[in-house]
Amino acid sequence: MRLPGALVTAYVVTACAQGQGFEEPATSGEEAALPSTTPPSAPGGTHPIDDVLDRSRPQLLAIPGVVGTGHGRTQDGDDAVIVWVTDPAAAESLPTDIEGFTVIVKTVPGGFRAFEG
Repeated sequence: MRLPGALVTAYVVTACAQGQGFEEPATSGEEAALPSTTPPSAPGGTHPIDDVLDRSRPQLLAIPGVVGTGHGRTQDGDDAVIVWVTDPAAAESLPTDIEGFTVIVKTVPGGFRAFEG
């Protein structure tokens, strides 16, 4: 069954924004991507970065070239805001941190799209 591309794209962006199901493949000479699992929740059921993402997501997605946001980790293991962009130039419009959390920019040339098999 084939789904309309917009529907699949919306699902992928939503899943990525929720920290699910997306991990960049490792390429030759690079370290493998960090695990795509969401860090454990803080007492009370949510992680502090979730609130930051909820507040900042609308403004980030309004920036031309930004196609997704999510929760990730820095190489040091600290919590970070992940922002997926279609063009590396969009990174110039992004802050380096949001409410104390490092912003990591990931480029997805052409944006998210459905896998065709």
